[in-house]
Amino acid sequence: MLLRGEGDFKGALAAATRSVQARHELGVGSVKGGLVEQLEAAMVLDGAKAEELLSDLERLRPGETTPYLMAQAARFRARLSAGEDDRGFRTALAAFRVLAMPFWEAVTLLEQSEWLFARAEDAAALPRMVEAQEIFERLHAQPWLERLARLTSPESVSA
Repeated sequence: MLLRGEGDFKGALAAATRSVQARHELGVGSVKGGLVEQLEAAMVLDGAKAEELLSDLERLRPGETTPYLMAQAARFRARLSAGEDDRGFRTALAAFRVLAMPFWEAVTLLEQSEWLFARAEDAAALPRMVEAQEIFERLHAQPWLERLARLTSPESVSA
């Protein structure tokens, strides 16, 4: 996570891949953070690799996965797909709410807002942004508040 935060996506992918290698001995629940980090880095570096990793995650049988990983899979599928609806974001958001994971709720709301803005659906994006901002402020998640601010900056709006 630290490497990705510093912008070293190749290093982050390599570190996450190493952490995930214990999956077969320890079970997927023991390496779920590594799986998410692996996908996050792959999303930046290599869409085909991200698709491969996500497909592997989606193929896990019910006893091999966790509700958290299923929610993450829905979130990543929404980001990867060029779908006409935001079903994946809605699925992930509902799951993170049930799991009482406010940080991931806010991340999903932000990503859904980005998706909606890209489709010129600003009116639908704004309430999600407000909710994400409230959560990030409560969590003191400054980098995420900055990302949220960039979404509505004059440069991004005119782009």
